[in-house]
Amino acid sequence: SMVGTAFALRVSSMAWDGDDDALCRRLLADAASMACRGDDVSVTAWVLARRGEYELARGRPDRAVALTEGAAGMVRRLSPGCGAFILAKHALACSSIGDRHATFRMVGQALDAAARDETGAEPSWMGVYGVGHVRHDAARCYANLGLGPQTVSAVEEALATGTRRRYTRPRAFSLGIQVIGHAYCGDVERACAPVGELVDTAERLRSGRLRTRVAEVVRALEPYRAEAVVREAMTAASAVLDDHRRQGIR
Repeated sequence: SMVGTAFALRVSSMAWDGDDDALCRRLLADAASMACRGDDVSVTAWVLARRGEYELARGRPDRAVALTEGAAGMVRRLSPGCGAFILAKHALACSSIGDRHATFRMVGQALDAAARDETGAEPSWMGVYGVGHVRHDAARCYANLGLGPQTVSAVEEALATGTRRRYTRPRAFSLGIQVIGHAYCGDVERACAPVGELVDTAERLRSGRLRTRVAEVVRALEPYRAEAVVREAMTAASAVLDDHRRQGIR
């Protein structure tokens, strides 16, 4: 059922955050099995997109491209908001292999679809998603391609949406991308400005995925570590990762 599939996907995300990879994989497989037995195309596309994003996180971009491409193939049968979400995930997979043409095309289609989403007739599972997620994923795509100005522009649009203003966790993910975008532009003052809020949120939430974003921030700032403001930001960010390692959390 759609409810069972949604539950499996939500709990798989919790397992992912808690660094329980075995449980995450099992729940993703359960979600895929339930989606195949149902007749809701949007749920099938959602499962494929989430599995693709998981494969990206595990360093298997080719699998991610294949899975999200399957999801994107269903977009013509989906509502605009749902289609925008799915296309953004395929764009993310394409950007991970450096395919600029496909990335720009998918991001453009995703943003166009999000702009058409005016009816509100979306599947129930889309309730936690919205245009902020699409713009955030667009920013991630540009960051994957090393495009600083585009990253900054897209992530600022994401941060201006309601989801990113109201909720701490998604805001923190976008702040990490904002840091990376400004770092790619060589603007170290702006790059370091959000690090304190990002670190505070990462320490409080203990999210595995958020720690990954913090590690990405440290790597992006590394070329500028000769500057005092960058060293201070990197020290604060690295402390979150060091604390995690000391506790032996896996």
